[in-house]
Amino acid sequence: MLARSDRLVVRRYEVETELQCVLVLDASGDLSTGQGSPYAMPELEGTKFGYSLVLTATLAYYLIKQQEPVGLLVLGGSGPGAGVYLPARGGGTQLARIFAQLATLRPGGVARIGEGLNTLGPRLRRRGLVALISDLMEEPEGWMPSLAALSRRRTDLAVFHVMDRRELTLDYERPALYFSPEGGEALPIDPAGAAPELRAVLNAWLVELRGGLAEHRGRYYPSWTDLPLHAALAPMITGRRAMPDRDLGAV
Repeated sequence: MLARSDRLVVRRYEVETELQCVLVLDASGDLSTGQGSPYAMPELEGTKFGYSLVLTATLAYYLIKQQEPVGLLVLGGSGPGAGVYLPARGGGTQLARIFAQLATLRPGGVARIGEGLNTLGPRLRRRGLVALISDLMEEPEGWMPSLAALSRRRTDLAVFHVMDRRELTLDYERPALYFSPEGGEALPIDPAGAAPELRAVLNAWLVELRGGLAEHRGRYYPSWTDLPLHAALAPMITGRRAMPDRDLGAV
């Protein structure tokens, strides 16, 4: 064009700058346990799920205020919001949709994290953020390959690992029957005797989780329910490194 007309021609292109975000919330039955969360909700006071709901809603609010389109995928759960998928959109109406779904949701069933993450690939554009909010109480080999598949699509991965300190350290006074709301047999456990062995197992589990996420370029945010919410959110929002989760022997 310049050679033919002796005029400088400036061509303008529209570049995609929006970051499509999908919040993946684990609403399985095991999230109904725990006693450390300060976020009181009817039927959910002190639970990991109460904490997770507030964290998810806060993330949605922040991202939409940053003009990013946000979607929601619920894994498991009970109530009208169970298993729901909302495609990523922006604006106040979308935020109201997300809040409405969260308000109807209660923990129940199983998450099947791997299956849920597998459904996201075809729904995502090339550039996007997937934030998983979960206690990760499923075998890592069942869902790590799904993270790997998202990573190959150059998806930005953030995992908020929701943990109740008292639950993970067996900080209870008397022997009791312990069971999972997701099924299985109840086990008689003496916390004083079992705690050291459990601590070693859980520390190995945390090392496996962190290593797998690092391998797939995922960011790991330990989210202890007894700490203020900003302890988990601030590192992601500011771009700083996540807080060290400390091994369970030091909590």
